[in-house]
Amino acid sequence: MGKTATALNLGDGAGRKRVPFSTADIGFRPYTPAQLEAFAEQLKEVGLLARIIVRLTAPQGSYEIPAGHNRASAAGLAGWDVIPAGIAEADDARAIVIATSTNLIQRQNLSLVSNRKKRCI
Repeated sequence: MGKTATALNLGDGAGRKRVPFSTADIGFRPYTPAQLEAFAEQLKEVGLLARIIVRLTAPQGSYEIPAGHNRASAAGLAGWDVIPAGIAEADDARAIVIATSTNLIQRQNLSLVSNRKKRCI
């Protein structure tokens, strides 16, 4: 199952429609509006550190975001028209693995940063 890089248009002009990724409850929780605003400000200052991962779905032109939902939402709030994305050719099982593994990695990174900050205080 391959993956190609692209820039995903966040607006409606691209003819693509984001559909919810709901094949499994993997523990993902969207950021609150305040968290998204803070993330949008961070994106304006430092840019995007990791591209999102999407998979194309039916109907033609629709897509799901197994990895990067909060990044895409914050980028839209930051005024971005496009966001770097990897397109994964993935069935439901593979999409769940992508979503779960990236979600766990993000949480682990947050835990490491939080622990490091606690030691510095």
